[in-house]
Amino acid sequence: MNKTIFISLLSVLVVFTLMSCGSEADGDAESDYDSLDLPVWQAEPVLQISDSDELMLQSPISIGSLDEDHIYVFDFQANRLHVFNEDGTYSNSFFREGRGPGEIQMASPNISINEQNQLLVFSMMLRRFSLYVWENESLVSVNDFTLESFPMHFHLMPDGNVTYIERSSHLQQGDEPRYEQLHLINTDGERISESVLSFQMGDEIVMYTPDGAPMMSFASPHHPQLQYCFQDEYLFKIRQTEAGFSRYRISDGELITEVRLNLPDSEVTRQEKTDFIDRVSGPMDISSSDKARMVSEIPDIRGKTERIICDPSGYVWLKMQGDETPDWIVFTDTGELTASFNQPFEGRVSRIEDGRMYIITQDEDELPMLKVYELVI
Repeated sequence: MNKTIFISLLSVLVVFTLMSCGSEADGDAESDYDSLDLPVWQAEPVLQISDSDELMLQSPISIGSLDEDHIYVFDFQANRLHVFNEDGTYSNSFFREGRGPGEIQMASPNISINEQNQLLVFSMMLRRFSLYVWENESLVSVNDFTLESFPMHFHLMPDGNVTYIERSSHLQQGDEPRYEQLHLINTDGERISESVLSFQMGDEIVMYTPDGAPMMSFASPHHPQLQYCFQDEYLFKIRQTEAGFSRYRISDGELITEVRLNLPDSEVTRQEKTDFIDRVSGPMDISSSDKARMVSEIPDIRGKTERIICDPSGYVWLKMQGDETPDWIVFTDTGELTASFNQPFEGRVSRIEDGRMYIITQDEDELPMLKVYELVI
C-alpha cells in the first residue's frame, strides 16, 4: 500500500496523554484525533562527503553538526573524529589512540555535544569518559573520568553533568527481571543520585553454544525492546511494540509527556521469523532444533516502531515498522502530532537536527559516503 495514502485509508484513532505537574499542566490532558492526515515533509540534498586526497573514510558511524560552521564525522575503525567545513570540505581530525590524558581506545559510537560546545566520548577499552571543548576550531581535552560499567547510551546535559543508561547482564539466567537504569553523575565521575529511572527490559532470545552455555542474547524488531534519545534535560523512550513515546525529566525522573498511537496489529510470518534467525546466527554452529526454538520465541505480532531520534529544534521522530504506516512520524517534543516523512534513503539516518538530516551510506563502489539533506517543511 502506498504510504502517502495510508492515513486516509486507515482513519485510526490517535490518543495521546500529556502528563505533567506544577506550572506545566493542571493535571492530565487528553486529546483524540480522528485521523492521521498530516503534512508530508520532504528533504533536498545539500552536500555529500566522500573520500578525498586528504582523507579516506573507513567506518563512519556517527555524523552531525559540531557548530554552525562545522560538521563532525566519527570514524569507528579509525578511532578519529573528522571535522568538515559547512560546504563539506575537510578541515581537521582529532582524538589520539592511547591510555594517556585525553586519549581514547575503542570509543563507543555515541558522541554527545551540548550547547556549550562540550563534547563527550566513552572509551570502551578504558571504561572511561573523555570530556573535550570545541573552541577556536580545535578540540581541547578537559578531563577524563572512569566508569565501573559500560553505558548503553549517555548524554552530556546543558549543566555539564552526565546521564547514562546501563543494563543488566545480557547473559543473566533464570526468570529474574532485567532492567535498564538511568544514572546521573558529574564530570568527575561522582554520582549525583542513585538510579533516577529504571525500566524493565523486554524478553530476548538467548543463543547457546553446542555444550549449552549462553553465548549471546538478542531481540527481534518485534520484541518489546526499549530505545532512547536525549534532548537537553529530558529522556525520551519508546518500546518497539508500541507507537508513541514517553518523556521524562532527568533530574527527578518525573514523567512529563506520554504519547500513544492506536495502530492496528499485523502478524509476522514464520518465513520472516526464520529469515531473521538465519541472519543473526549466520555461519555459527547452531542445531536445527535450537534454530526452531529461537524462531518460536519471536512474537507473532509485528513491532510498531523501530527507532526514535530527538531533534534539538524541538521535534521527536519515530521510525515506523510495516508497509502501511509512514516511514517516519514527527511530533513536537511535548507530544503534538506534526508531520509524516516518507522519502526513501539508501543508508541510515544518523541524526536529524536544526532542519537537516545526516545520512550514512555508500557510493556505487560500496565505499563510505555521507549525505546531508535540508528539510522542506
